[in-house]
Amino acid sequence: MNSNRNSDENVVRIAWNKFEEKHPKESRPEWLDKCISISETRNQNNNWIIVISMLPKVQLKPNQHWELRKGIPVLVEVDLITQERSIIICGGPAVDIEILFKAEVNLDDNSVAVLADTDLNMLDRNKYEIFRQ
Repeated sequence: MNSNRNSDENVVRIAWNKFEEKHPKESRPEWLDKCISISETRNQNNNWIIVISMLPKVQLKPNQHWELRKGIPVLVEVDLITQERSIIICGGPAVDIEILFKAEVNLDDNSVAVLADTDLNMLDRNKYEIFRQ
């Protein structure tokens, strides 16, 4: 495993630990972990920004479905004649991604600054896509 992958996994683990500290598994809705997506980017300070988000349900065509690729949901369409699979870049109006938790992680000192945090009790399961069974 290369060091970049180790760094990515480490930064997500650090942010996830902070998320779990604020929202222990036993206090989270049982369906929540099936509906989340985790992404990471670097900011201007060269720190990692980790975002735990949820995607609202959208009306899909019968030949479309969601797949997770590296933890990121992508919309896949299957051609009904050729069975060829394509990733849909734009399938209509933009979908608002709901940020549950956002943190800045500094790997130099393993510190975590929480930038956004949602009250999980306010979530309505019927509004979100399920990505994992």
